[in-house]
Amino acid sequence: MTKLEVKVGDSYWLNDAGIENIKERYDATYMGSWCVKQDSGEWSDMPIEIFYVSDPDVEAGHTNYFGIFFREDECFICDGSTAFSEPMAGMVDGDEVKVSRYRKHFIWNRDETASIDGGRDYTKTNGDPEIRTVIVEGDQFIITGAG
Repeated sequence: MTKLEVKVGDSYWLNDAGIENIKERYDATYMGSWCVKQDSGEWSDMPIEIFYVSDPDVEAGHTNYFGIFFREDECFICDGSTAFSEPMAGMVDGDEVKVSRYRKHFIWNRDETASIDGGRDYTKTNGDPEIRTVIVEGDQFIITGAG
């Protein structure tokens, strides 16, 4: 049986050098571009680069996850802890599980016979993909049975 891995996908905001800089500066693991919950309880309409740190400054109110995004050429850092607060649906594609990471993030499988879409707002599939549930514990993506 092939071991499945979650495909994180390309960064939305940062290039490879920017990701490496943040990883080194904060001793962080890059988790990918994901939506976070807004104060309204809705998922954000744009992805945020999420990073994991194993030893956050909890006295300063930091969590294990922080996010980076840009608005009008200004960089913002935010709490990213809600990015993985709920399970996600992922489509099996060979040895990968592909997760739609944000609204309108449409992904085909390799042979373009199935797709997944919807990010955290909804799950829409085309074709007949095998769906798995994905949760995050620390900096690890955990793939569970059928979702």
